[in-house]
Amino acid sequence: MEDAGESHRISIVNPFPRRLRPRVERKRGAEGKSAIVRNALSLKKNVLTKRMESVRIKEVVRYVQKILSIQILNSQRGSKVMQRIEITTKPNGAGRNWLEVGYFETDGFGRKEWVKKDVPHQDRRLKADRRYSDRAETIDWILLVPDNYPLTIIKMNYDRLSPRKVDVIWEPKATSQEELNSEDEIKRIFELAQGNDELLVLLKKVLNR
Repeated sequence: MEDAGESHRISIVNPFPRRLRPRVERKRGAEGKSAIVRNALSLKKNVLTKRMESVRIKEVVRYVQKILSIQILNSQRGSKVMQRIEITTKPNGAGRNWLEVGYFETDGFGRKEWVKKDVPHQDRRLKADRRYSDRAETIDWILLVPDNYPLTIIKMNYDRLSPRKVDVIWEPKATSQEELNSEDEIKRIFELAQGNDELLVLLKKVLNR
């Protein structure tokens, strides 16, 4: 008989053989290092992204400041120089004519077409004075046109033989190299702002696009 006071030893068998343990530990260690590397790369990428976004915004601000300064300068120049135009129109009857403001565009077949945008006395950028003859058969116009006015002013003539004959009485000056450069810079601004919806909305308001 066994002694009642004798203690019994209980042995726990490891389900993994000893020869496999180092491999499991090495595998866990490799996974841990990989996770650390991934986190570090992700953090670095986020930092670089924020820096790039900051640089892009600074570049956009610089371009916008330049564009606005050019627009203000052009506005000041245009407000000082006004061209005076005097012309008479016949609003009714045969051979009637009237004034319009707009621009010409060329269609896909190379034909030049007139596009009406407004009438002179309703465009706030123009100063217009109209005087009707005693019988209101004719209208004597005096137009003051700023030097930087962007639209063309025409007299539209109507009769049976020529229903839409256009006489140009004022057209804007040819686009300067400075204005062409401004257009290129505006395109660059919107390229830099892609992906930032809030900035795009703000730029469209500021630059009237």
